[in-house]
Amino acid sequence: MRALAFRQETHHMQRVFQRLCQYYQQLTSYRRRLLNIAVVFRRDPRLYPMQCSAAIKHLEAITSCARQCQTFLNDLDPQITKLMRPYGCIEKLKKLEEQVTETILALAMFESICQAITYERVELHMLIRSQFPPIIASYEDAASQLMAQFVVEDKYGQAGALCLRTHGEEAQQC
Repeated sequence: MRALAFRQETHHMQRVFQRLCQYYQQLTSYRRRLLNIAVVFRRDPRLYPMQCSAAIKHLEAITSCARQCQTFLNDLDPQITKLMRPYGCIEKLKKLEEQVTETILALAMFESICQAITYERVELHMLIRSQFPPIIASYEDAASQLMAQFVVEDKYGQAGALCLRTHGEEAQQC
């Protein structure tokens, strides 16, 4: 009876870690796009509405991923939550989502005036430029915190890592 309960608990934990692995891979797949968007806004003085639309689309995808992962971590079983302690990860994801949402709003305002040569356009461009370094730092924090969720303590207080294969298909205890 105990062996069956242990196997079910282990299987449930493996499914949780597989989902976390999927969220981690999805979040880290946006890294290059985020860095490219930051480079464009830092180096190009002239931007086009199409660039703003593409940036908004990619930033919305990051926000959506962070929100989904946050919801998943909030809805975990109380026993798994006690074991994983995902509170820091939830806060980092929330901070990332807030910062990216703020930048999306600024980009939406910037899109309509990005071709004009006005003081407001320059001011808004400078604001957007200044928002990317903190976003990148928050992104890296959230990704590393999410990766840290793969290390959990067992019932005896010993730290163990869950090794995931490249496709996240199977998990095994290290």
